Amino acid sequence: MSTRRTSAALHGFSLVETILAVILVGVLGAFLVSLVGPRLGITPEVVGLVRNEALVERTLETIQADYLEQINGVTPDNALAVIVQNEAAGNYDQDGVETDVAYITFSTAGTEQAGGGVTDTLKVTVSLPDDQGNAHYRLSTLLTRSRISGQNNDTVNF
Repeated sequence: MSTRRTSAALHGFSLVETILAVILVGVLGAFLVSLVGPRLGITPEVVGLVRNEALVERTLETIQADYLEQINGVTPDNALAVIVQNEAAGNYDQDGVETDVAYITFSTAGTEQAGGGVTDTLKVTVSLPDDQGNAHYRLSTLLTRSRISGQNNDTVNF
């Protein structure tokens, strides 16, 4: 006895279905290329921007790590002086990154003023200039000689 299977599960795709699938994939591909295509040309520039930003962040993190090592160490009173010495020696100026340190104070209105000498606050600025000397990437932080909490004047580690 022979049985004929005529269920739809045994049949493949028809020629019309295959052509429609190819056309649909082609239209979606063209749409995707039109969206992503222009961005592919600027990828090297974006990579350079991210690299430069990472260099500035890495340098600032190195300075902060040095500060934390000193402020939490045996002689915390020398923490700011060590950062100034390291900057003067060029220890932080690598890969084109420039650092600048300056002792500062604040007026009663809260505006920054040049310290004119050694103060309790050190402003550290890290920048990466472009070919024309403009610093497009600039990060600053304030480091302080004080390690006491504002509430009970207990010495705290950072």
